[in-house]
Amino acid sequence: MLSNAFIFFGFMLLFFSNALAAESNLQSHTKRINLHQAINKTLTHSPELRSFNYAIKAQSGRQYQAKLAASPELNLVIEDALGSGEFKNTDRAQATLSIGWV
Repeated sequence: MLSNAFIFFGFMLLFFSNALAAESNLQSHTKRINLHQAINKTLTHSPELRSFNYAIKAQSGRQYQAKLAASPELNLVIEDALGSGEFKNTDRAQATLSIGWV
């Protein structure tokens, strides 16, 4: 009966020593990274999160465009030109020049 206890104790000692050795071996091969590196790796390797980068750039472009002033428009309208009778040629032509901002 005592020999069975020694055999059981020996197996348990062998089992736990292998488990501890495997755990220490695993810890020695793992590389630690900081939070900034983890975020960068996540953003570069995740397709769903990678698409957000393009959305952020698009929104940044919209903000830049919204800050720009509206371009002025110059309009020239000529009326009563090249007609017939009294309005023949450009004798009675009327021109309107306007500037507008949208």
